[in-house]
Amino acid sequence: MNCDTDFLRPKRTLNDTTLLGTCEWRQVNRENQTPLEALDEAREIDDLKDVADSLTGFFGIVTQLDDSWAIVPDCINSIPLYFTEDTDGIYVTDSQQQLLNHCETVTADPVSVAEYENVAYVTTNSLLYESMYQSEAATIVQFSTDEIETCRYFNYEYADEPHHRSTADLEQIINKVVQRCIDYADGRQIWIPLSGGFDSRLLLTTFVNLGYENIHTYTYGSDKSKNSEPAVAQRVAQSLDVDWHFFEYTPEQWSEWYQTEDRYEYDTQLFLSTVPMLKELPGIQTLLDKGYMNDNAVIVPGHSGLPAGGQLATYLYNRNYVSDSEMAKVTLTRHYIDGFNSYNKKYQDGFISRILNSAQYSGGSGIDAIEACERWNWRERQSTWLLSHLKQYEFYDLDWWIPLWDRDFVEFWMETNIKQRFGKLFYEKSVQLIYESTTSDPEPARKKTITDKMKLWAAGTRAEPYLRHFHRYVLNRKHPDPEDVYGWREGIVDYETFEDMFNGDTSARSYRARLILDERNVC
Repeated sequence: MNCDTDFLRPKRTLNDTTLLGTCEWRQVNRENQTPLEALDEAREIDDLKDVADSLTGFFGIVTQLDDSWAIVPDCINSIPLYFTEDTDGIYVTDSQQQLLNHCETVTADPVSVAEYENVAYVTTNSLLYESMYQSEAATIVQFSTDEIETCRYFNYEYADEPHHRSTADLEQIINKVVQRCIDYADGRQIWIPLSGGFDSRLLLTTFVNLGYENIHTYTYGSDKSKNSEPAVAQRVAQSLDVDWHFFEYTPEQWSEWYQTEDRYEYDTQLFLSTVPMLKELPGIQTLLDKGYMNDNAVIVPGHSGLPAGGQLATYLYNRNYVSDSEMAKVTLTRHYIDGFNSYNKKYQDGFISRILNSAQYSGGSGIDAIEACERWNWRERQSTWLLSHLKQYEFYDLDWWIPLWDRDFVEFWMETNIKQRFGKLFYEKSVQLIYESTTSDPEPARKKTITDKMKLWAAGTRAEPYLRHFHRYVLNRKHPDPEDVYGWREGIVDYETFEDMFNGDTSARSYRARLILDERNVC
């Protein structure tokens, strides 16, 4: 089978193997051969799986096997590859626009469009249009003359004999994965988007502990009151004696920026798979224009939260058996329905089919169901939506690295006792201890609200399912008015336009989804 490739990103090539991004061995005992050499030598799919499973880094790979071609993404699909099949064979690219240009005709996929409107991204390997596909996290796609097959070389599964972790364990693994980032940056500026939360706080603290000097931070927003996110971020940066920049957004700035060609071009690069994230773009442009940020800088966001225990369906913990339909309902409720989404029941069977395909779940214990929900979150929400943040940096030709999605960091949490991950309690406590040991004037951890404390108390207990039912009952009784939801959208559309669009949804992404679908004539 012929495989035609067309890449915008810089690439490294060895014979019939092309590497986008960077990869390295997880274990030093394989360093007598480079990853690119090993990938090129793999001629059978099992050999390719073995090599891929031994790698970390952030990459997309196209390589030829004995009788087929294959694409290999990293464990979070940070560099998505897009492909389609035509009479000439397979076409593979890293550009959604080039994929569109390659296809002579396009037909919208109704399930994908409905997903886009509900969750603001498209799941599985689908895109907004039929016969166009995207790579998936840790999944090899093999193209042969007769068929297209997929296999996962890593599948986000809990260890059979998990470890009870200590703060020292967390410090050891975060030092390891951040050191890889330091080696990659090689003295260049490193910029951390500092939210004041635990992920970015851990990253910044670790860079300081490891002695990296060319480190900078930034925060964006519109509120600088004492306990606001920007104010907390500023105090964290000051406590670690690190450079900090803040850019304040106004509706007028958003309105002006949203109408630019830059915004339209940016959306073009990503809209087939997700509603592109915008929040950092104007601020990054300001940092570049004012000369604060070098054009070879490496941005290191704290995008993660999932492996450490974010969004675990802990209320399933004590269940002896959870069916596949129940597991799918958990995901539907949490990601497709909650948040006053205008839920499209017409395509619910299609949603469920995609959920179960991604989660690879056919029934099991409560822990099995929690694992399956998390597996779906990893492959879909994290990979497709959360990691789309990276495109903001690439739009300005900036480099990036995401240590919290290093394969070894993910494995660390898969091998951690699940009860330690409930509510991220161990993680947050340990991060704060590591941070406080680094500075003489630490910013206190945010005090937990009564609601937070109730969630932690109930997590994994038999009381949690009842409390969740009550919370959802209260949530569903609320019917917000458009003026209560308008918020930052004021900078994108005027109030009259928003009022006409308003359907009770409180998700900003869902309104952007509808604007994009209309703008691109996707129906």
